[in-house]
Amino acid sequence: MKKIAAEKETRYVVADTWPPLTQKALAAVKKYFAANPHRPFMPLADLHSSMSGAADEPMFKTAVDELAGSGAVLRKEGGLTLPGFEARLESKDQELADRVEAIFRKAGFEPPLEEDVCRELRLPLNQFRKVLGTLFQQGKLVRLDPKVIYHRTAFDKARALVLEYLRIKRTITIAETKDILRVSRKYACAVLEYLDKAQITRRNGDVHVLK
Repeated sequence: MKKIAAEKETRYVVADTWPPLTQKALAAVKKYFAANPHRPFMPLADLHSSMSGAADEPMFKTAVDELAGSGAVLRKEGGLTLPGFEARLESKDQELADRVEAIFRKAGFEPPLEEDVCRELRLPLNQFRKVLGTLFQQGKLVRLDPKVIYHRTAFDKARALVLEYLRIKRTITIAETKDILRVSRKYACAVLEYLDKAQITRRNGDVHVLK
């Protein structure tokens, strides 16, 4: 018998019926990535939907836990991926992704608005968002707030400069961040607020301190 942990009671299913269920779940994940090689993970909701009728919520969660525990799948951002899998774009989209990434890399601490990049490259909005989403998932770009996107290299450098200042001075203000990064207030605020959300720093009145 296979033990299923439900919210209000412990349930059991016949042991022989369990392997086909987990195999079906794993096959669904593999099929998803074969059809969507540009997606970095499969949302759990999509997997559950693909198994509709085969597993209720407790059985589905137990199957996912078992697959993740065995290393057959990996948990990632509210979804699942396969060991060793990396999202990849089609060649034409990869060329666009390289161009988008290059623009943000070159911009440093004062990147352009995404609509300006879209307009500069003369891309359809849906295609641009697809490329941008993949760059986020690959970790090459970091969205600090709804209007500010940093290249990973620029963000890591900005974070290092802010943290170095904090280790010496103990506190940092928006004005001081502006001076350190040589940016406008908009970008200084975005960097500090992102560090706060990431729980690297915290705001204390008009200053930010190490968490």
